[in-house]
Amino acid sequence: MTKQAIRKQYKAIRNAIPIEARAAKSAAISRAVMSSAIYAEADWLYAFLSFGSEAETRGIIEDALARGKHVAVPVTGANGAMEFVVLTSFDELAENAYGVPEPVNGEAVFPSGAEKVLMLAPGLVFGRDGFRVGYGKGFYDRYLCRVREANPQWREVFTCIGIGFEEQLADTVLHDAYDIALDGVWTDKSLNSFEHI
Repeated sequence: MTKQAIRKQYKAIRNAIPIEARAAKSAAISRAVMSSAIYAEADWLYAFLSFGSEAETRGIIEDALARGKHVAVPVTGANGAMEFVVLTSFDELAENAYGVPEPVNGEAVFPSGAEKVLMLAPGLVFGRDGFRVGYGKGFYDRYLCRVREANPQWREVFTCIGIGFEEQLADTVLHDAYDIALDGVWTDKSLNSFEHI
């Protein structure tokens, strides 16, 4: 099965989850994240802003801001690059060309290696082998590659965990040489952690 077919299949699976069930599942994921040691120890939260039928991240972001953590969210450029910019309020957002909320203005940040970062990554399907299939733009793989190149010991201070529903889990997913494995996947039922954690 091609990645395009996988995307179509799992997007349909996610879209088929009733709205009420998605809300309950999102709440369960948020509780799991916010009660974890990984989250408690993080100085920075790099989190995607949910859209469509994705697991909702707003509650996690609001909690991080309330706890005094630094929060950064992704902004994508026309050149295919993704940067993370500081978010201090949901009033700063507007939809981009893909319909995804992004800060209108914000200071771009990049992991320094001096502070612990927890990144929450979106996806359409997550493999128990650590790989994910996203929307096909390669934003997260290229960003994680940049983080890895900037700091050879990046796994010690940078943790990237996928966020999705249990229905989005698969044993393995098709991946290429340039795809970078996640450290784990949080669903509404479990944290699937891999060898890096």
